[in-house]
Amino acid sequence: MRKVSGAFLLIAVLVASSASADTVQATSLTHAQQLIDSASGPRMVLLPPGNQVMTAPLRLKSKIILNGNGSTNLIVPTNAGIQAIVGSGSVGANQVISEVDAENRRLTFAAPHGFSQGDTVQIEFTNGVDWIVDKVAQVIDANTIQLHQRFVRQAVGQNVRKATPLYGIDLMNFRVTGSTNPVWITDAEGVTVNSVVMVGAQLSPVIYRSSTVAVLNTTLDTVGGGWSFLSCTGVVFQFNTAVKHQRAGFFFRAVTNGVANNNNCQGIPGAVAFGGNGDGFTVCNSQDVQADYNDVRHTSCYGTWVLDSDNVSMTGNKFLNTYTTAMYLLRNKDVVLDGNSSSTNAIGYGFTLDSNVNITLTNNLAYQVPRGLYAVNNMQLSVLGQRSVSTQYPDYYSGNQ
Repeated sequence: MRKVSGAFLLIAVLVASSASADTVQATSLTHAQQLIDSASGPRMVLLPPGNQVMTAPLRLKSKIILNGNGSTNLIVPTNAGIQAIVGSGSVGANQVISEVDAENRRLTFAAPHGFSQGDTVQIEFTNGVDWIVDKVAQVIDANTIQLHQRFVRQAVGQNVRKATPLYGIDLMNFRVTGSTNPVWITDAEGVTVNSVVMVGAQLSPVIYRSSTVAVLNTTLDTVGGGWSFLSCTGVVFQFNTAVKHQRAGFFFRAVTNGVANNNNCQGIPGAVAFGGNGDGFTVCNSQDVQADYNDVRHTSCYGTWVLDSDNVSMTGNKFLNTYTTAMYLLRNKDVVLDGNSSSTNAIGYGFTLDSNVNITLTNNLAYQVPRGLYAVNNMQLSVLGQRSVSTQYPDYYSGNQ
């Protein structure tokens, strides 16, 4: 099991908020956009206090801090159909991988690649949807580069391209009411969101194809879905709350080196059996993820759903009143579940393990659920200290090796 370097990552992100930024006060949202656009270096834009009705998104550029000082409420009218905060870097033309080394770090191309050491690159999954983000650690020759990290899903035929990321973005101390996606940031590096409240969003705040991201102390209330990290590398997600979320409370898809600790996801207790809210949190197509001490309650489906991921560690998570299975793991490799608890599920099981490889369970508890553990078709399954208490049916094992 590889250790996820979350603590180092968090420090790196927070330090990225430049102390040298000039600070300017916006008198309106139009003025705030003008201050963003005119910045020639790091700049903190103090948003105007009170309720501010949005007719267009605030569009970010690099080295911008948006600070509401706890008194700004960005209101997006229901019929506006806009995102509140947006920002995007740019991407170049594709190269195609012709060879990958055994460590999944060295890439060879059929044609000269044109990359330089330190370039940000994006590697497309073969599913045509997800991407991996890394930097070029070394240029071996005109056709070969080496990356910093290993990626288990690199393969011949995948597209690779250079990105010029938006960088040094901080969002802090304000509220967003309404909006489609309260935040939509793509192709970025060094993003921090701290102490932001989002209420009544139709969809989710999204960070896509980005690296070195920290989301801390945010609150989402009555939203289409919680924070979604898509194709991101280096994510720290800590001390956040999502309540009354229709889809997952938070979502890691194609995340590499991600940490999600001490978060709370609470659906709607009266709507659990009727599909009123989604999973607590979902991890898919990801690798090197650590999710510890999260509190999940009142979900209409799974407490957590982990699928098609590699090197996942989950410790001390609590699941209460999840309508179906509390922890459902499907087709993963190298997983450790330690000290997690599940109680009072309506249907389903405490822990469902299906078709995983090298999975270890230690000291987990299933209490007052239909079945504590359901394990089928797993290879290298190890179970130690697992407890199923006041369950209707005994634990079930079939086809495991």
